[in-house]
Amino acid sequence: MSRFYGTIKGQAKTDASRRGSPNSGLVAHIRGWDIGIRVYCRVDKYGNDSISVFRTGGSNDPDDKQLLGDISDCRNEEVKRYSNPTDLRAIGLI
Repeated sequence: MSRFYGTIKGQAKTDASRRGSPNSGLVAHIRGWDIGIRVYCRVDKYGNDSISVFRTGGSNDPDDKQLLGDISDCRNEEVKRYSNPTDLRAIGLI
């Protein structure tokens, strides 16, 4: 079983999916021409799942611009640290 799993829907008739291991993690960049988000799924130094979300400049400027938030699974307690929670609500992450 994979540690991380992602799916994406688009123009194709079927969804595309990808799996990630603790070593590979899983990264997605979803974007328009001038705005996008990059999501990193990884295992942190404590062995917990950790997800970071960054705003990018889209296809025209794909570099990470601003950390929108980090979400870590601390086993029994979920800890959320956001630079701007409104941004995460707008994209449906919270």
